[in-house]
Amino acid sequence: SYEEAIGGITLHAFSGTGQESERNDREAKYAAWAQPSGLSFSGSRKDELALIVADSESSSIRAVDMHSTTFGTSTLAGGDGVFAENLFAFGDADGQGRRVRFQHPLGVASGRGEFVYVADTFNNKIRRLNIKSRAVDTFAGDGTATLRDGKGKNSSFWEPGGLALSEDGRSLYVSDTNNHSIRIIDTDSQKVSTIQISLSALPGRGEADTASTVEKPLVKNRRRARIISD
Repeated sequence: SYEEAIGGITLHAFSGTGQESERNDREAKYAAWAQPSGLSFSGSRKDELALIVADSESSSIRAVDMHSTTFGTSTLAGGDGVFAENLFAFGDADGQGRRVRFQHPLGVASGRGEFVYVADTFNNKIRRLNIKSRAVDTFAGDGTATLRDGKGKNSSFWEPGGLALSEDGRSLYVSDTNNHSIRIIDTDSQKVSTIQISLSALPGRGEADTASTVEKPLVKNRRRARIISD
């Protein structure tokens, strides 16, 4: 059902029919999504408030109009644009609106001004979307599946997933999934660095615990990394 009570708590389907596609509609209940993942509110004024959604399987970034009484949806960038059921309109291309190509983006984070940052997961990049012009550019990452600090496109990620911005919007934190690392991007300089964690410095950690954290070889896989054990 569209609304269901479980254990005294009412769960309400806010948007989507439950069918997998990239279908937009002026009414939220008639829209359809394809594995929606990351969410982020964007807009400094009430009349501009939107919920930005990383619709991963349609490889698009979409929005829910939170100012509208019916919470209509739209696609900001990526996706097919003609056939809602086509979930193969993916690739790697900057541009504007429908000309943009993502590949299974999992995370979004609304930044200062009109920008939204996108974890373009299978392209191993962090992209930047202007929600007004719908223009997208590559903010960080060269597409190579490895770990490399640097500036902008002279850095590398391996299937980045979650994103979070600092309160002042100057630091973008990236969950770099297959590198098992947390990365930081300075949103002003585009400098990418990796947070260094020393386990021996944590309470209750001794030399024996630290010595046991030995890196294991990884097998590259399009969707995940597998740990090889003896």
